[in-house]
Formats: sequence, structure tokens, C-alpha cells
Amino acid sequence: MASRYFTLQALSQGKKCLNVLFNGGCQRGHTVDLTDGKRYVVHHVGAGFLDGADTYFDKDFIINPIMLRQEMRAYRDDNDAIGSYWLYADKNCRVSTPYDALINQIVEAHRGDQKHGSCGLGIWETACRYTGSSFNLPLSAYLWYGRNVLATYCQRIADIYVPARLATYGITEIPEQFADLIHDKKLITAYLDDVFWMRSRVRCVEHSPITRYDSVVFEGAQGLALDENNKAAYPYVTASSTTPKVPLCRLRGLNPYWHKFSDVEVCYVTRSYFTRHGEGPLPTQCDKANINQHIVDLTNAPNQFQGPIRYGVFDYNEFSRRICKSIFSTQGIVPHRNSIMVTHLNYTGDQFGDCSLDKLRSHTELNRVYTSSSRYAEEVQCYKERV
Repeated sequence: MASRYFTLQALSQGKKCLNVLFNGGCQRGHTVDLTDGKRYVVHHVGAGFLDGADTYFDKDFIINPIMLRQEMRAYRDDNDAIGSYWLYADKNCRVSTPYDALINQIVEAHRGDQKHGSCGLGIWETACRYTGSSFNLPLSAYLWYGRNVLATYCQRIADIYVPARLATYGITEIPEQFADLIHDKKLITAYLDDVFWMRSRVRCVEHSPITRYDSVVFEGAQGLALDENNKAAYPYVTASSTTPKVPLCRLRGLNPYWHKFSDVEVCYVTRSYFTRHGEGPLPTQCDKANINQHIVDLTNAPNQFQGPIRYGVFDYNEFSRRICKSIFSTQGIVPHRNSIMVTHLNYTGDQFGDCSLDKLRSHTELNRVYTSSSRYAEEVQCYKERV
């Protein structure tokens, strides 16, 4: 919602716009509802992609060739012009394999009732493989090496890395249903088909293309509480930085082009109630009916690893603490404007938990408040601006 809103604002002014995905991977699921009735859940592209914005995968983004191809095929079926937009990627992006997801799923199944709440797509395992093993080919190698070399690489992951990684979790025997798939050569063939399709769609770049655009929208994934540096919540965190620190550092590093992006706004997006999909702390957790029994969430559907989405009452003090901590963790790189977008107000009205829109307006760290009571980015309202 928020990313598409800002993208639409730029495009409506005739600006060339770029969505930057700077963290996470295909576990992100951002819903895009179009006024013509179509609905998409984007994982590998920015929320403005369908409107004409290009997408750039920052070096900390994790690409999954299998899901990327599935996703782009769905867009292309609905929009013949989709091929005119670019997908750029930093040459050092990490690339998921099906083995990362399989390890992820085996481990979660092994934990029984003590699951961490992973979505089972291998994001954490991909990050660990790149930092803790020699099986760490960057995207540029995927786009350069031939099929035989990549097939050998995948086979070695299956034969050497997978059992060694599982052993670190105390798993010495792979369940039969997983073992058959891990050692099925057809899995490598299908995966490399997707890799070579990716090679035709993603433009690998050595330097960020940000300076070629009039407007840049950094689209974060997951919540501030899931930040990898939130030690208090470990192990119920994600394998990336979810704060504004990374985008602000990227922009600051664009010297001598920093002045081009002098009007920087950091927008914190929250529903009018708290949610968490998976295990981990949610201090204000309650039954959905305590907020609104008619809440509908088609995107965060229950699955065997995360279970159902959980709900909590909005807590102003917790929210305020997260925002202030996020702002002050940017190593002195201060944005020109801090704002908040409150969505799903159609379920709670102007009052949510112990907070209200008037209370948000008085927050000393916020310059602007956006509100949304519908599914459409076109209907977002700017409620308050303070200089």
C-alpha cells in the first residue's frame, strides 16, 4: 500500500521511478489491489511495478529464481506490457536454491511444537549458507557460468552442504520424503531452467542505478520488531535489517549525487492493530474478535510452518519506542521527514488500541500522518503535516 502510494505520486508527476527492494526475499508478500478489481501479492517486484516503475534488487535482497519466474508469469498473463519494465539487481545479490527451503522445512518439522514460525522458503538458510560456507556464488556467477558448472554446484550443495548443515541442528537422518527430493536430479534440472529464465529477465549491474531516476522508493519487508539486530526477540527474527538504516546509508553513499535526493522521507507503515505471522513475542495478543471479527486477510493465509496470523491490540508506547529506536539507529543519517501511514482503519475507525489519530499528530518525531480505510493506494489520505 505505502510503496505503491508513493510510486503513484511520483509517476503522476511524470517522474521516472524506481522501487528498491533492500531486504528480505520471496517471503515478503505485499498486496496490490487495483481499482479494476485485480489483486496481486508481490514478492520479487516493487509494489509500483504494475504501474510502470522499475525494480532494483539491492545487494542484501535474496533472489529465488523459482518464485521469480512463477510471479512474473502471472503478471505477464494479465498485462501484455509487463515486459517493458526492468528488473535490475546488484551483482552481489544472494540466490536461494531449493535446498535452502528443504533444509528450512526439515528443521521446522524436526522442532515439533517448538517451531520458530518460519515460512519455510529458506530465507534464513540462504543467508546462513552465504555467511558460513563456501557455497556462496553471487548473482553475477549465476549469470555467467554455464549449465554444467551450475549443475555441479547444486549437486555438491545436495551431497555435501545439506547433510552438514542439518547436522548442526542435530539431524543426522533425513526424513524419506525429503531425502528422495533432495537427491532427485530432476530438481536440479527444473531449478536451472528457472535460473536461465532469470538470466533473460534480470539485468545484473555493478553500480546502483538509483541516480538515473527522478524518484526512488525503498520498499522494506517485515516489521521493525523482526530486525536481525533485535536480540531481545531472538530467535524469532528475520535474516535482514528492517529499519531505515540501510536505505539511508545507500543514499548517503551516492556522493556526489546525494543532493539529487535531498528531500528524503521515511514512512513507517502499520495497521491500526498489531499482527504477527509465526511464533515470537506479541505482548498485546488477543482474539481477532476483540479488534473486529470481520477482519479479512487473504494474503497471510495459514500454513504448516507459520500457522495462522496472530492479532494484537495497538500499543502506542510500543509503537513509539520502535520508531524512536529505528530513527536513532541510523548512525546520524537523519531523514528530512518522518511520517507514518496507518492502514486498515476501516476495521477500527479513528481510535485503535490506546491511540488515536490526534495522538499520532502530536508525536514529536512525526511530521506527517497518512491514513487508509480501503484497499487502494489511490485513496490514501494525507491527514496532517507539520513543518
